[in-house]
Amino acid sequence: MAKMPAMNAVVEVLKDEGVDTAFGCPGAAILPSTKRWRRWAASST
Repeated sequence: MAKMPAMNAVVEVLKDEGVDTAFGCPGAAILPSTKRWRRWAASST
């Protein structure tokens, strides 16, 4: 089984489910997912 960071997995699942918009309260706990989401959005345009 391949290993990947948890936030990468979260973004991959959301992407597979067709999610294109996400929102939340900014803060330290959410930063890894925000960083990964932006990287994915930049690569998909």
